[in-house]
Amino acid sequence: MTNMNSPHDPTPERLREERLERWLEIYKGMIQISIEGFRISALANGGAAVALLTFLGSDGGYKHAQAMKLPMGLFLAGLIFCALCILYSYNNHGSFAREIDPDEALAQGADGPDFRVKVRQDRQRQLRVARTFFMVSMIFFAAGAGAAVYAFGEHNEAQKSAPKKPERITYR
Repeated sequence: MTNMNSPHDPTPERLREERLERWLEIYKGMIQISIEGFRISALANGGAAVALLTFLGSDGGYKHAQAMKLPMGLFLAGLIFCALCILYSYNNHGSFAREIDPDEALAQGADGPDFRVKVRQDRQRQLRVARTFFMVSMIFFAAGAGAAVYAFGEHNEAQKSAPKKPERITYR
């Protein structure tokens, strides 16, 4: 006689539980991927801004200060868009919780069958906005890096083509 509740028995309840477990693992993985994306964006833009400030504070770096205003502004804009991306992602997870938790939905004033549809549309919109902000943040990083390289090149070319000051000769 076989056991009806064996772990290998594909009952509908067991299949549902397994699907839910797989889905939760996938969801946790997606959250981790999002966190790594935020870290990359913040580290790239923030690290570049700190590196630029460190260079400008070093000996001779002050000569590049005017030329580095645009790259610094682009890196800071990238940080702002990274923060907005995190904010919209947070709101997206809140919408997701309202969508799957009926108690939370009732606490939020859910009334009628259209509530889940409205929440899902809101969540999808927030996700699109968060993705857009992430991409804009990375574009600002690339633009800031390009502007910094260009500014260094322009400044170095100007230094090479500038007339050299004659050396002061002193007699004893």
